[in-house]
Amino acid sequence: MDRAATRKCSTTDPESGWFRKGEHKHVSAYAVQTACDRNGWVMGYTVHPGNEHDSRTFKPLYDKDKIKGYAPEMVIMDAGYRTTDRAGL
Repeated sequence: MDRAATRKCSTTDPESGWFRKGEHKHVSAYAVQTACDRNGWVMGYTVHPGNEHDSRTFKPLYDKDKIKGYAPEMVIMDAGYRTTDRAGL
C-alpha cells in the first residue's frame, strides 16, 4: 500500500513554504535570493517559498539577471547551491 505524502500549507499565505528553523521550530516562510555586484549593491533578486532548496532557486535569478544584461565574471555561493549542472554556467 502506497502512502501519500503529507504537505503543510498555510491557510493565510499558501504561497509560503513550510520551513524548519533550528532544531524544533517550524514556520511558514519565504527565501530571497540576491545577486550583488562587487561593491555589494543588489543587482537583482527572486523570492521563493521557504521550503524550496537553494539548488533550485539559483537558475531563475541567474536567468533574470542575464535578461537584464548582467554577465557575471564570477559567482560565489555556498554548498547549498552545488549541483553538477552549475559548473557549466
